[in-house]
Amino acid sequence: MAQAPDLNDAVARLKAFRSTWNPGDVIDEESGVTADDIDTILSFVADFPSSD
Repeated sequence: MAQAPDLNDAVARLKAFRSTWNPGDVIDEESGVTADDIDTILSFVADFPSSD
């Protein structure tokens, strides 16, 4: 059985991806996902203590 992805690794990749966009940029036209959406998610995740 495959190991579950590590949340810290996933967050780090998402932060790196986000850093390539300007605030307010639309990342995906079809879904309407914006750089600000990613900021919101990252902020939410940062508010919770790690289970490490």
